[in-house]
Amino acid sequence: DISTAAALALVEAKAAEQADITLTPQGKTQAATLTASARALKFGGTTVSTANIRAGVADLFGVPMVNGTVAAKQVVANGVSVETLAATAKWDGQQTNFTTDATLAGGPNLAAAGALAPLGQDGYRLAVDRLSLQQGKLSARLAAPATLAVNSDTVQLGKVRFDVGGGSLTATGSAGKALD
Repeated sequence: DISTAAALALVEAKAAEQADITLTPQGKTQAATLTASARALKFGGTTVSTANIRAGVADLFGVPMVNGTVAAKQVVANGVSVETLAATAKWDGQQTNFTTDATLAGGPNLAAAGALAPLGQDGYRLAVDRLSLQQGKLSARLAAPATLAVNSDTVQLGKVRFDVGGGSLTATGSAGKALD
């Protein structure tokens, strides 16, 4: 019964769900396997009509190394309505490669692909190879692969350029003890 666990987080929840979660120590880290399905999930202000998740995660509390899939329909969270969502993640020995495709309410399509990898002892690198949002003839697309590197107390954003309609939007910089 999900409502009992949700009460610990001081939220109301209900669903027809089935889940199997196994936590396993892996040296100094934690691993998990998860197989879950839910129908008519309500958790606080979030609702999900259906969801299916299958995942294996190594270094659960560090930089996760993931193999898995997520499929969901009719998700509403924080005012955003998602008609369909499909995501995959695959650990290749060096990084977790991911793809995500979603159709938002009203027809916009969102697609993303990239990778998450450990960086040094206490950091990670998020590389986004593809990111697009399409609504009819209007689109916003990542013009070239972009990276976000987090290392200790510094966040470095590589050059990010989006082509939007007939123009573009560009950002780059870093944040930490100093903002650049």
